[in-house]
Amino acid sequence: EFSNIDREFHKLILSASDNVFMDEYFETISMIFHLQYQWDDHDLINRNQIAISEHISILCKMLSGNYLEAKDELEIHLKTAKKSFENSLIEQ
Repeated sequence: EFSNIDREFHKLILSASDNVFMDEYFETISMIFHLQYQWDDHDLINRNQIAISEHISILCKMLSGNYLEAKDELEIHLKTAKKSFENSLIEQ
């Protein structure tokens, strides 16, 4: 299921910080987003395709050593996720 893969992707990225606060914060945010995916399946396939594309962009930048560009790609991805979450709340 995509939500589990997405969760693991973000958990892997955050694990590099070695920040206990971020680990706990992630668990809370992850639960909220997981619930959102359960109650709002409107346009789910499209949202997942966008997220996968953004994940690939982030990983490609990281693997090529372009960490500032990876950060930029991650910020785009987080903005997309935030907008998707906000839209799901408005539509409810």
